[in-house]
Amino acid sequence: TFLCTWRARDMNAFASKDREQILHDIHGIADFPDEDPHLLQAKLDELDAAINAIPQKSAYDRALAASESYVKDRSFRLKFLRADRLDPQRAGRRMVNFFEYKKELFGPDKLVKHIMMDDLNYDDMAVIQNGHMQFLPERDMAGRVIFCNIQSLQRCASDANLVGYGTCT
Repeated sequence: TFLCTWRARDMNAFASKDREQILHDIHGIADFPDEDPHLLQAKLDELDAAINAIPQKSAYDRALAASESYVKDRSFRLKFLRADRLDPQRAGRRMVNFFEYKKELFGPDKLVKHIMMDDLNYDDMAVIQNGHMQFLPERDMAGRVIFCNIQSLQRCASDANLVGYGTCT
């Protein structure tokens, strides 16, 4: 079929290593670097340097001023490094973007707070309760949670209640 041919042609445009990585990501096959404690500490130090090199990071800076212990928490920062396979530059950009989106969605007062259901408004709760966003009961081969977005069930009051998930019907 046309779609399969199109996808195969696109995949063949990638280098062999990149194709393998894409297939691993799609199928949930973990290929993570070893997490030697010395390596992790070095990557955390590189993450700090990468973030410091980013010129525009107002929400990150505001969060850091509000609670250095929240922003600099080792396990919190490791989540960003692991999400980007220990690449400190990508993890730094991800962390800065995280605080920008969090400020945009929940306001500056919630930058250094773990967001809970109580922090959501009525329309946000309606989006969650309509069932179009679900976590599957099983995990993938790498042990990651599988998120499922069933767009045919999607209903919301405004796109602000569904940032990053497409349009509302």
